[in-house]
Amino acid sequence: KHKAPRTPLEFERDWRRCRKMATAKTKAPRAKQITAARRTDYLKVHGPEVLGKVFASELDATLMTEVLEVVAAPWLDFANESTKDAAAPPKDASAPPKDAAAPPPTPDTAAADAAPPPPEPAAAADAALAADVADAIAWFRAVARAPRFSLNVLMFEKELAAALAAAFANLAVAAGDARRGDVAELRATYADCLK
Repeated sequence: KHKAPRTPLEFERDWRRCRKMATAKTKAPRAKQITAARRTDYLKVHGPEVLGKVFASELDATLMTEVLEVVAAPWLDFANESTKDAAAPPKDASAPPKDAAAPPPTPDTAAADAAPPPPEPAAAADAALAADVADAIAWFRAVARAPRFSLNVLMFEKELAAALAAAFANLAVAAGDARRGDVAELRATYADCLK
């Protein structure tokens, strides 16, 4: 859809094109949602490896803030979403508990039992979450490699600093033990704005 930018100017041009302006037909809150969705898609299409190279040459403070807002957004409600899922009632209350012994196979089911079981939905969800965690960590690292990052981070608005603190806290929960050290490293990198 988009050609990958090779320079900071190309990135800025593409980033601005992702913006939806409020109009009489599209009110400001909806325009903001459309902009966020477009920018999220843009970042997903190009990835932190490609854009990280662009950011390494230059990323001004405004663009840095906007990129961080997009990267942090999915993690702001992560704790609420996982709590909501955990508190949800089971879909089939009559189903036996997972640790219940399975009935012995019958001749009719023996052939079906020989086939490998389909992947567990929970395992697929865990793999997707691990991929999202790795992606977020890569994005936060890519932004932190931008020139003048240490200066820009001192000037972040309180709202962005609070959003980053919440995102890192939720990212640490999602990361579990496997990537908790990476999240701690990010917190240290962004420490000046998290105070």
